[in-house]
Amino acid sequence: MKRVISLVLALIMILSMAPAVYGASSEAVAAADTLYALGLFAGTGKNPDGTPIYTLDRAPTRQEAITILVQILGKKEEALNGTWEMPFTDVASWAKPFVGYAYANGLTSGTGATTFGGNDLVTASQYLTFILKALNYEVGTDFQWNKAWELSDKIGMTHGEYNAATKTFLRGDVTKISAAALSQKLKGQDKLMIQSLVEAGAVDGETAMDCGLDAYGLTSKVHFIYDIRTFTLYAFMNYTGYDDNNNRPITGTRQALRNELDSMDITISNPNYYNTKGAREYQYAAALKYLGEAPTFDYYDTRESAVQKLNDLPEKLEEFYAAADIPSLYEKYREDHEVILRQYKEALPDIVQMVGYFDEENNVDGEFGIEVVLLDAWNRGTGLGSPDQYYGYGVIRTGPEEGVNVLNILHEYAHGFVNRAIDKNQSQMKKLSNHFNRNCVAATKQGYDTWEKIVDESFVRAISLYFDSSRDENRKKLVIADEMAQGFVMTEYVYNRIPEFETYQATFTDFVGMLFEEYK
Repeated sequence: MKRVISLVLALIMILSMAPAVYGASSEAVAAADTLYALGLFAGTGKNPDGTPIYTLDRAPTRQEAITILVQILGKKEEALNGTWEMPFTDVASWAKPFVGYAYANGLTSGTGATTFGGNDLVTASQYLTFILKALNYEVGTDFQWNKAWELSDKIGMTHGEYNAATKTFLRGDVTKISAAALSQKLKGQDKLMIQSLVEAGAVDGETAMDCGLDAYGLTSKVHFIYDIRTFTLYAFMNYTGYDDNNNRPITGTRQALRNELDSMDITISNPNYYNTKGAREYQYAAALKYLGEAPTFDYYDTRESAVQKLNDLPEKLEEFYAAADIPSLYEKYREDHEVILRQYKEALPDIVQMVGYFDEENNVDGEFGIEVVLLDAWNRGTGLGSPDQYYGYGVIRTGPEEGVNVLNILHEYAHGFVNRAIDKNQSQMKKLSNHFNRNCVAATKQGYDTWEKIVDESFVRAISLYFDSSRDENRKKLVIADEMAQGFVMTEYVYNRIPEFETYQATFTDFVGMLFEEYK
């Protein structure tokens, strides 16, 4: 997998320079590049240098759209080699195999008993209908064909850009919708469209992974969490003193909830609980189990002295839960959280690329969850506890930014396979301990007060930054300089060596060992 990524990326760079895509949006070009790299989109011709012509800024006809759809489904050869019966009399000869295949497989029913409207321009709702039917959704049951955007928005394939007022629909729109469909689950199945294409042999799985597509079902193991127990916990912390000496950013959601709590007539036994306990904010989360349903809050005894101070936290939360009418507040602010969680799906392609690059599909055990806490004060990500404490799988908590911090998710996920590789190279790692600057206050203040912690964090920060597509190379260099200044002294070295793994003839664990051996 790692050995083909440079070829794919190089191809995409070449394709993005093709003059025929002038005028199309960068998003449409990127979608077309991905589809072309997967062999699912051929364009309309070739430039003299062999690069494809996409013609993304032209409105497609219905027969053209169906032809593209059949190619997207990996059925081009089957369509061309099949014998199809259809009632339509207005389809061009070149399009008949594709329209015939689509009709035979229930992807289209035409515009009348004998008409398909082949030369009519396809509308946004019509093409969305084609795609939704390919995902096994049914017209009239799951959605209405003339309002197909309602379902496509709901499942996250589109994001409100199409509606009844949409007048212009271009080939660029077709590529964007088609590329987005690859990451959608087939109705009634825990399987993405791209997985089904890989399983059918229509798409190469390694190429799909290198394009940031989940060819092997990693994202089906990701859960997006909005939990009433966590909501209650942070509302309680904010109300009882967490905000009092806090100069960190406060989201609109957090401020609105805090104002609402302050305006309520709430009577609890210790309204200064947070201020009087002396525990840190992260220790509150560590003190509770996720298992079970509110308003029962189970204490999780970690044997950490600070957390043991919170042994009465469950009963205080039950009291607050009732006094503040938490169920009503939880539902009121649900959409705020779910909007952000939906946006966090944007992080998944970067995770797929990172995992695929290091061939670590099976190196991170089981499932994991992503939870955004808009009521917290920290923007950083945190990997929480063990599976027995959190839903039976690991949880990555991030927030409270009202947006997506891809780096947080990459960072916490990377810990899963980086820690193991470093553990298996302990002796080599310890030989380098003379590089540890014990006087580096910045790292120590963050809790990284041993060489082992500095090394682990250096690797994780370098790798997660390398695969964060939300930052360009200049911004990444600034981040690396800051990490080095903080005392994470191997960050720049690891970041610069990552490209070598592409042709490295051994495992990631061996690669880490080599980096330790060669570190000066």
